Amino acid sequence: MNTNNQKLKELLETRGRHNNESEERERQANVQINGLNGDLKMAKDEVKRFSSMVLQRESRYSHEAKKRDQEIAKLKDRLLKVMTVDTKLSATAMPSIEIVGSHVSKEGKTRGRWKNEANDQVSLFSMQKIFFNFAYEGQVDFMLLLSISR
Repeated sequence: MNTNNQKLKELLETRGRHNNESEERERQANVQINGLNGDLKMAKDEVKRFSSMVLQRESRYSHEAKKRDQEIAKLKDRLLKVMTVDTKLSATAMPSIEIVGSHVSKEGKTRGRWKNEANDQVSLFSMQKIFFNFAYEGQVDFMLLLSISR
């Protein structure tokens, strides 16, 4: 009976040790789970913050793009209006005198020169040509950049 009691005590002690070891492993697993849950929550918060930043930048970009498109449309309208008004004026305009600068002679009279609509039309045409060439070159450069980036 002594031997049986001793065997049972040893069995009880080993099972108690195994039980304590299991409880310790469970506690460590719970600690690890809690740490990982905290990391997961921080990662989710960071993803949410970054996604809101991306949405904010995207909306700002689209707003700026719309604003630029409106500015371009206004400039095109103004250019078209100027071009049509100038062509209408050139057909009906009469030569006139324009006072240029403050060229005062000894007698106190200002010098004048003839305003020539044909010269003004030529300069307007050359400015329009430069503008459209510049715009065309810009579009070509933009298209080249797009084709290179793809």
